[in-house]
Formats: sequence, C-alpha cells, structure tokens
Amino acid sequence: MPRSRLPSVIFALDARIETLSALVLLARPRPIRLPYADKVRKHFGAFAKHPAVAELGRLLDRGVSEHLFAEIIFLQPDAGGLMTPELAAFFELLSDFSARSGAAAFFKAQKKEHSVFVSLARAEAAKSQRPKDISAYMRMPFSGTYRLILAPLLPQAFAVNVSRGGEELRVRNASFGRGGLTFEYDAFDCCVAHELTHTLLTPLIEDSRKLFDSYPGSPPKTCRDSSSWSGCVEEHLVRAITLRALKLSGDEKSYRTILQRWSRSGYPYLKAFCGSLESFERSAKASDFAAFYPGLISSFKA
Repeated sequence: MPRSRLPSVIFALDARIETLSALVLLARPRPIRLPYADKVRKHFGAFAKHPAVAELGRLLDRGVSEHLFAEIIFLQPDAGGLMTPELAAFFELLSDFSARSGAAAFFKAQKKEHSVFVSLARAEAAKSQRPKDISAYMRMPFSGTYRLILAPLLPQAFAVNVSRGGEELRVRNASFGRGGLTFEYDAFDCCVAHELTHTLLTPLIEDSRKLFDSYPGSPPKTCRDSSSWSGCVEEHLVRAITLRALKLSGDEKSYRTILQRWSRSGYPYLKAFCGSLESFERSAKASDFAAFYPGLISSFKA
C-alpha cells in the first residue's frame, strides 16, 4: 500500500481546550470521579466568580452551539463568520480568565496526567478498526497528518472537527462508566477509522450540499442526524463504509450485529447504503469512491 494511504495519527491534549474544560466545569458542574478533574476543580475553583464563567453559562442557556467554542479556538485568528460580537466578547473574557488563573502553567505541569490519557487513547485505537482498511476500501489516500485532541473533561456536545493548515483536528471527548474513563463511547463508532472516514467523505458531501438542500422535507425524526439531509447522509455513509470494510476484513459477525443495532437506533437508511456499496465493491479497482459517489447519491434520492 502506498505510504500516502497510511496517515500519521497524533493524540494530544491542548491547553486551550483544557482551559475551556475548566470553565465548563465551573459553569456546568457535574460529578466526574477522576483525580485529574479534582486537580482542575481545586485550582480553578478560586476563579468561579470570574465573569467568563457566568457569560459561558448565559451563552449556553441562550442556545449557542457547544462545538463553536472549540472550533473558534482552533481556527483563531481566522475564525471568520463564526466569531459573532458576543462570542468575541466571551473570548476576551476567556483570555483574561486564562491569564489570571495561570492556566498555561497549570496544564503544562500536568504532563504526566496527559500522557496517561494519550496512552489510553492509543491502546483503544489499536483495538479498533484500522484506518488503512478504510483507505483500501475507498481506494482513496488519507492526508498526511491527523491530530486528535483528547478532551477528558468536556461533555460530548463540545466535540468538533476542524481542518487547518493541512492538519485534520478532531476533539475526542471521554466517557465515564463502570470500567472507568474511556475515549470510546460505542463499538468503533468514535474510533480513529470512523473519524478519518469523515475527512475523505466531507469534501464530497460539501459538493453535494445544493442537491441535498433540494430534497423535500427533512429527514425522519427517527434519524440521529435529523437536522439536515447533508448531515443525515454523511453519518449514514460513514457508518456504511466502516461496516462494509469491517465485513470485507472477515468479521461477518460484528458486521451483522452492529448493522442491526445501528439500523434500529437512528440510522434507518443504513441497510440501503450498505446494499448500494456492494456495487462499488464489484466495480473496477481503478475506480475510487469519489467516482462512485454521484451514482450512489442519485440512487438514494430516487
């Protein structure tokens, strides 16, 4: 397999995202039984009355999308139309909160804690579907570098995907269950392969947005991604691709089990997409998924 098909995947934590995490813990307190969380609460608790805390709560109560905060952090100073006047005012407060609390020095001192999270994510990714199997299935190369930012204290709603300067950034939030902290909240649903599949598929979805906007009505309420047809189609397709690649790798049992589960839990078109992908699997090996995609979308609309 060409080297370009094998992406460089880096797991890391980001002090800016961790500072946002601290602010969220103050504005939206929730029980997290983790020594790292205790350290963050103890250090930043003295700044609970900083105006940034109240302003974050106000913005969230007003319905500002959680993912915007991390997205703007990654895209600054080129956040463009995302930066409304009230968000600009909030980020000035966040900068002051960071400076007054000594956030940069605090999180720099947590290197040992952060390395534990990185090791955990690497171990989980090694158990998941291999990204190179997805690349081989789609017959398309991944880009060079993917940086997956781990955010062990942020709620899932703050997850974000950003492309910047040739890097693909993904915030992966943690879950807390009986087994402790994990960065996997569903069987290879949020694994590296799943996230990297999005990076190959999203440009195709963007090119089709006008077509999707012409679809009558909205996706069924039973769809997990019912806010738009483009989101609905993309999430269905990513899951269909990862499932078909899983099947072709020889794991027929997992393929059927997860296909049934996802079909019942918010992805009603999944079986139809998987059926359509069988035609792609039989097509000439020289034809990549990008060439097959227009026919697939036309078939779905019909």
